[in-house]
Amino acid sequence: MAQTFEQGQRQLRLDLLLSQERLCTAEGAQTSLAALEQLRHLVAAHKQAFSKFVTESSAQFAAVLAQLPPELQPEKQAAITASLNRQLQAQAEFYRAREQWMEAAEAICRLIDSRRASCTFSDGGIDFAADEDLLRFQELLLKIEAAHQSEVAGLQQRMFRLTSSLTLLG
Repeated sequence: MAQTFEQGQRQLRLDLLLSQERLCTAEGAQTSLAALEQLRHLVAAHKQAFSKFVTESSAQFAAVLAQLPPELQPEKQAAITASLNRQLQAQAEFYRAREQWMEAAEAICRLIDSRRASCTFSDGGIDFAADEDLLRFQELLLKIEAAHQSEVAGLQQRMFRLTSSLTLLG
């Protein structure tokens, strides 16, 4: 599921989404907006698949728990529930950050497109004629960076838990 999601993102070329090369033309901005719409569909499909996975996994865990001796069931159920809750929370945080990233990226595309006649592109970046446009652009970039940092922190936490789990097994 994660591999399919990552592959879908790579195909959308998100690395080009906010590039000057793309945003310097109206057609490029529309291409980026279309990629964002496709990303929204990809995220929605991932949410649906993840929800189905959690539901099926929970049913399987319940079946396994029912086969354990009654005295072990509460302890194992508590451990499984805690793990599942951590996974659900991490995934919810990922989706929240990804949605914030998409909203800010779309707002950047629309801002640049609406100010196309008064902004210029140079090696130093995008120059806006109005200071309030520059401030809005910078605010949106900060939102994108915050969303990215949230995703990175979540990934690092999952990797730490995985490494810790593997250490306990070894």
